[in-house]
Amino acid sequence: MPLIDRLDAVVFDVGNVLYLWDIRALYAKLIDDPARLDWFVSNVVTPEWHFQHDAGRDLADTSAELVALYPKERELIEAYGPRWLETIPGPVPGMIELVDELAARGTPLYAITNFSHEFWPRFRETAPVFAHFRDLLVSGEERLFKPDPAIYALAIWRFGVNPARTLFVDDRAENVEAARAAGFQAVRVVEPHLRAHLGLTRPRPALTMHDFSDELAPHFRTINVEWIEAMYRLEPTDIEVLDNPRARVVDPGGAILFVEADGLGIVGTCALQKTGEQSFELTKMGVLEVARGLKAGEHLLRATIARALEMGADPLYLLTNRKSQAAIHLYEKLGFRDDTEIMHEYGSRYARCDVAMRYVP
Repeated sequence: MPLIDRLDAVVFDVGNVLYLWDIRALYAKLIDDPARLDWFVSNVVTPEWHFQHDAGRDLADTSAELVALYPKERELIEAYGPRWLETIPGPVPGMIELVDELAARGTPLYAITNFSHEFWPRFRETAPVFAHFRDLLVSGEERLFKPDPAIYALAIWRFGVNPARTLFVDDRAENVEAARAAGFQAVRVVEPHLRAHLGLTRPRPALTMHDFSDELAPHFRTINVEWIEAMYRLEPTDIEVLDNPRARVVDPGGAILFVEADGLGIVGTCALQKTGEQSFELTKMGVLEVARGLKAGEHLLRATIARALEMGADPLYLLTNRKSQAAIHLYEKLGFRDDTEIMHEYGSRYARCDVAMRYVP
């Protein structure tokens, strides 16, 4: 029997489970210099500073304190409140559709979210999916903050659920462990793994290619950050390109492609960066974890190679690391081969680069 048929209810987290959240998504619009942007979101307006609001503190108080520490950053700090919604790039791919499907099945849905009492009303107005939820606990309103056991106890009492027959879904390990300690079934997974965990299936979605647009630019950054940080660290070269895709890739004669999966939205991206008169680096290729197994990566790579050939790329090359064995296997499958000349000429661009490959038609 599928797990979903053995559950009485599902309790979701919100940030980075149902909706993406990234402070940099706002400040990349306000700070042009990549190094300064990286410093600002690592030292001034940080996730740790923001989490005070989730615990119930008022923005006026925390902002005044931060301005006192960084008076030269007053204008940027004071932009946070009015423009906070811009820290949410959009839904986590596939999750809103999954919630819709669970609601259609009649599954009772609830949420426990670490969220500011000031930001929550503004955000909820933009997210009609919460009409499916019978109740939601907002940390900033309750002055209780996950993983405090008290917020799970309050949820059990207020939702009226049997935790042993209720699934809790969160993106943070400490919150999942606390939920288990409170008696919930709990998982740290999102679509499509959550769908599989629940025993729900669906056909493989159709894939569609898109060219770069300013509206799609945030996906270029979000997807690549997830892809790179899973195994490496972002380097200055990465940040410069990800924060300025039009200026660094498109306007100088390159291209950026996106792959969309029906029901999931944009799930992958890849760039062709012009590095010489006819030379192009195939770079910044990433596919969201939600799309693994859908052949989105292969579809994207084939389309990007075809575009490079249309543009007369010679050579077409890429730089990678031996840790990325799955990606290297795909590159080899579609015609890339190790090349010492490419390594010698271009390999120093990334500290992590120990593999250079040239496309051999």
